[in-house]
Amino acid sequence: RLTLDTARPGTRLDTVLTVHPDASEANRANPLGCNDDGPATAASQLTLTQLAAGTYLVVIDARQPAGGDFELAVTVE
Repeated sequence: RLTLDTARPGTRLDTVLTVHPDASEANRANPLGCNDDGPATAASQLTLTQLAAGTYLVVIDARQPAGGDFELAVTVE
């Protein structure tokens, strides 16, 4: 189980969080998971279960064109 969370003190923007199986263009159209807003916040939280060991591409994007600072918490169980 993998949980990614941008609802942290260092996050100062509205985030969009996406996880892809790899960085290839073909797989960017088919993310393993995506979250725009977590519960009651503009930050994102995404939990994925049954992931095989390996390398994944995590993309943290901003809803605002200017971007900004973010902090990411990662929990692996």
